[in-house]
Amino acid sequence: LKLFDEGHIRAAATYNDLGFNSFFRRGWKRFYLKWYDAPVPSTVALCPKTVELVQSIPTLNGAMFAMLPADGDLGRHRDPFAGSLRYHLGLATPNSDLCCIYVDGQPYAWRDGEDVMFDETYIHWAENRTGVDRVILFCAAIAIIGQESGFQADPAVPGLAKIARAELDKRRESAGIPKFALDAALALPSTSGKSYGDRLDAVKTEQQRTSSAASRSERRCSPIATRSGPGGLCR
Repeated sequence: LKLFDEGHIRAAATYNDLGFNSFFRRGWKRFYLKWYDAPVPSTVALCPKTVELVQSIPTLNGAMFAMLPADGDLGRHRDPFAGSLRYHLGLATPNSDLCCIYVDGQPYAWRDGEDVMFDETYIHWAENRTGVDRVILFCAAIAIIGQESGFQADPAVPGLAKIARAELDKRRESAGIPKFALDAALALPSTSGKSYGDRLDAVKTEQQRTSSAASRSERRCSPIATRSGPGGLCR
């Protein structure tokens, strides 16, 4: 909570965090502990023990503190590649059924000290219909399917760049955004010096991609799993 009070849990200063831009417009804020790459020095300085814990878990692709404001909501979204599972740990929540996430229509209300893991390929959305902000630990864990000795933490996905481009166009059309606007956004330089479009065209693995989507046809088990309740998370 000290991070939040000091303004470290915040939205991006500019709309350069493509995966979460729509969330920022709804008041959602975050503080990255890790997002695929190694943590930045300032993060290590502010949260050394938490970063050490996150770094000690090899199956975590990313972790952050995430804040959903009072009376805030996040629209329907999903990540269809089945590359990771989402883990939430309640840190400072309203402890109310009015503050919850819906995964494939199944609700889960956050509680302080309680955790949940869910399959983020299902359509999910969140709402906080209370007067209290909600802060959680948000993690992306590698979805290990039938792991054996040949397990790869970041396997290549054939045609991933093409799939990602097609999904971006589909989302652009559904949102009524002109093609030239998306092309202009992808032409902007990223922190690596390359344009976002060039980086997108070069992605080959789940870890490399920043924004992509495709269809998912099979849904077999409950998308939510908690320590106290059932849940399949089957793929």
